Amino acid sequence: MLPVAKIARKLAAVAGAIEKMNANIAPGNFYPSAGIDAQPEVQVAIERFRRLSNEDRAALPLLYWLLNASTPEFKMSPADAEYQDGPHGSQACGNCDFAFKHVKSGTMICSQISVPIAAHSWCRLWSMYNE
Repeated sequence: MLPVAKIARKLAAVAGAIEKMNANIAPGNFYPSAGIDAQPEVQVAIERFRRLSNEDRAALPLLYWLLNASTPEFKMSPADAEYQDGPHGSQACGNCDFAFKHVKSGTMICSQISVPIAAHSWCRLWSMYNE
């Protein structure tokens, strides 16, 4: 196990590298090649993302945008997915491959269900998270 100070130094180095990368990205030029070969609906969603303010784009990763606000009409309803408040044995949204957590807000979304989800909940679409 690494000492806390060593972990903190590594995290600081990573944060510095990310900040340096972000400083080199021109405003309005986030993900310039995203969606080139995508389906038309995804291309439209990416264009809506590009029209967001620079601040909104910087705070919201493209993947989270695509899986959350821009594609609910392509997702299953909670009722159809048999979404329930509580786990199913060891299965829960928090360890499902379809779940994504926003880094800053902590809000969880699902690539399959049309509403925000909770880490302790479950649905019949559950699939083991693979790293």
